[in-house]
Amino acid sequence: MTLEDQLFEDIREGREVDIEKAALIVGGCDREDKVSEYKGKIDLLERRLDEYAPAGSARRIITNIHNLFWENGDPYTEARNFELADAIDAKQAEKPIGVCAILSALYASLALRKGLEVQALVMPEHVALRVLNGTRPIDIETTERYGVGRNEYSGIEGLPSLVIIASLLYNRGIAKYYMGNLKGAIEDYEKALEINPRHAGALNNRGIVKEEMGNPKGAIEDYTKALEINPRHAGALNNRGIVKEEMGNPKGAIEDYTKALEINPRQADTIYNRGIIKEELGDLKGAKEDFARYQMLLQENHNDA
Repeated sequence: MTLEDQLFEDIREGREVDIEKAALIVGGCDREDKVSEYKGKIDLLERRLDEYAPAGSARRIITNIHNLFWENGDPYTEARNFELADAIDAKQAEKPIGVCAILSALYASLALRKGLEVQALVMPEHVALRVLNGTRPIDIETTERYGVGRNEYSGIEGLPSLVIIASLLYNRGIAKYYMGNLKGAIEDYEKALEINPRHAGALNNRGIVKEEMGNPKGAIEDYTKALEINPRHAGALNNRGIVKEEMGNPKGAIEDYTKALEINPRQADTIYNRGIIKEELGDLKGAKEDFARYQMLLQENHNDA
């Protein structure tokens, strides 16, 4: 049994899970000796944190953690193939660390070591953190320099810190998808959903893979589930529209494209796809309007580049 298999057996059985070890296991440490090696590297980060500034209150501790990761500039990078082990090595080399899920996992690891109670804040394609602090929780946006104490996340439900592992698996699934490993991508999305069944992004992405693997019905089911969780998921609406069009339901496709554009009017591909269907259905005026809007957006994007 692999470490990851054991981890998921513990999760399924409701056993207590070491969040730091779990993050390392899904983040590139597939052997106990490698887990120990990278726990040792996190020990070094903790020592640097202790040298950085006195601990004090929960707000002081999480601010110190944030400053530690931002001390040499923006730690964020779009490199999707980065795993947590890569990120820890990058931090030691003072290089950009990774995407929001990796940053959140590292922040959470140090915060938990300092006795803080940490929650995950999951949004479409993004994850942030919340530190419980009596009646005044502290929200942290790891990808922005002045990210401690954000007010705009106050309406988002805090989820158990284990949900951060789901976000790591979601990112790992994206990396596998872009590497052409569709089977591995689906497995990671399904593991993410096992931890967080309300991860709309994982459902949407699993739908994309199902479609590419020749299962359009399963894809539509996943897109629909994603939309039940987040009705404003424009990507799921667009993707469901594409499959409906391919399955011979042009009117249903137009409905989904139109809803997606109400949420994000600047989705150029969605506008183009809707224009194609309008043209096929004989709505030449509507098609012409969509194509003109599509060209305008392409030009604007070109000018902004």
